[in-house]
Amino acid sequence: MYLKKNIFYFYKKNKFAFYLGSTWFLLINSSLLFSLKYYKNFESRHPYIFDAINILKLYLDFSNKDCLKLLKKKGNIDSSNKRAKCELLFSFNNEKIYLNINAINIKKKKDSNSYDDENKDISLYLENPFLIKKEIKNCIAKIKSFLFSFIASDDNEKNNLKNEDRIFNENRDLANKKEEIHNIIRNGSTWKIDNIILVKKKIDQNDERSKLFFINNFFNNFFNYSYQIDAIYGNPIDNSYFYKYDNKKKTFNNTQKNLMKVMLFAFFFSSILAIKRIFIYKNSYSSLNFVKHFVCNNKNLHNILGNNQIHILSISGIHEKNYLNSKIFFQAKEKQGVIQMTATRNGVDKHFSLLHAKLLYNYEIIELKKN
Repeated sequence: MYLKKNIFYFYKKNKFAFYLGSTWFLLINSSLLFSLKYYKNFESRHPYIFDAINILKLYLDFSNKDCLKLLKKKGNIDSSNKRAKCELLFSFNNEKIYLNINAINIKKKKDSNSYDDENKDISLYLENPFLIKKEIKNCIAKIKSFLFSFIASDDNEKNNLKNEDRIFNENRDLANKKEEIHNIIRNGSTWKIDNIILVKKKIDQNDERSKLFFINNFFNNFFNYSYQIDAIYGNPIDNSYFYKYDNKKKTFNNTQKNLMKVMLFAFFFSSILAIKRIFIYKNSYSSLNFVKHFVCNNKNLHNILGNNQIHILSISGIHEKNYLNSKIFFQAKEKQGVIQMTATRNGVDKHFSLLHAKLLYNYEIIELKKN
């Protein structure tokens, strides 16, 4: 009841402020509600991200020893074209990686370039031309190992056999991994993954060593980097996020680096000064309170001023933790006056002890009592 009464009183006195505050209150609460609903229902609107996470674990050879955490997710859906895109930020063993996914609605009518389950091996090479180059290299490596086997010694034969086994195992693991990825994509329900790329931030290492090594390392981590794009499924150029990271890098020349170091030093120096100023205000807080309390509650002073209300105009002087030498300018009725006072205390004491206080009022100097 008391709250309603105060709100109604405020409404009658300040209608404009009331309507403005109500509007801001509704806007902020509605935006918070929308954000909560957006993030809460993100997985239901983008169900394909669970398949994408499983594919990522396959691609990274994820094991129980590894640590994979989802830090951030954002995306949108194009209802007219039945397409969706999503960007997920992960922390994989303390390394940040981006997983960018394009998906297509299964109910959308397929065109001639769409993924065909019956010809999945052919479509894999059509959508990933770089795999053809890799297969050619593997084939050439096999031919070389076969030819060298006729002219090599026993040791070379053993090495060639090891290389052949390694190439065979790599190809077999790669084929198994591709097959598992295709199975995950093929079993998609409402949305089917069309393209996935993995993006990592590459730090440009700086070999120079100096006294400011940590500062140089800080600038390298945040201001000298480029992006590495790895194709997991599909042609990376067709991914909606490809050009966001392609050939994007952040570098600064030496002049800009030195200027930013100076700015960083100035920032830390000003922060130290600000912290010092905060401690000064904290130490002077109790002494200022003592001064105000003395002026407002001293009976001797009020009797001299005729019990008129006192308005403090300004306070100046030295106000430290255990010492004060203050000058107070005040106004009582239509006349102004000055109070000069000094007080001190020990480190153990909670309250100040007044040494002396003088009043300059109406062209007279009066010694004030300590009470």
